[in-house]
Amino acid sequence: RTVPYEILKKITEHPDQIDRFLHEFELLDLIRRSPQSDQEYIFKHALIQEVVYSGLLKKDRQAMHQQIGLAMEQLFSDRLPELYETLAFHFRHSALCQKAVDYLRKSGRKSLKKYAVQESHEYYQRAFQILEQTMGDAEEEKKALIEFLNEWARVFYYRADFAGMRKLFLDHQTMAE
Repeated sequence: RTVPYEILKKITEHPDQIDRFLHEFELLDLIRRSPQSDQEYIFKHALIQEVVYSGLLKKDRQAMHQQIGLAMEQLFSDRLPELYETLAFHFRHSALCQKAVDYLRKSGRKSLKKYAVQESHEYYQRAFQILEQTMGDAEEEKKALIEFLNEWARVFYYRADFAGMRKLFLDHQTMAE
């Protein structure tokens, strides 16, 4: 529900009018400045956010997520690790599948370092779903998937889900060989 001003300014089609638009939305009581920062805006209610979001066409939502992700990478390049999860979310809902996989993996590694094993597993699972949907027959892609599975195996190990790990590896045994 919170959106930094810099991102709004970066993704809008009318950056010269953004202040006027934001002021009008504040007067209409749709948004307000975030209590944590004057440089962030927050929807007054989650329902308002949901109505605005669901009113967008799917391709427009996809483009918006892509623009936000790319803007975040550019604006916050000095602190990307703290934003991996948010970047994964935005790229997952965009057309940039490879960036989504990359940030989901980074989020999974980050969660595993904090011993949030289930959370880590969920990030890897989402990345795997994207990889399965987008994978072609190229040898590079197959190698990348095997590397991914080997990385994900640690999470299965820490979860003590040896049956799940065995099934996953057996399902991809032919490709790995």
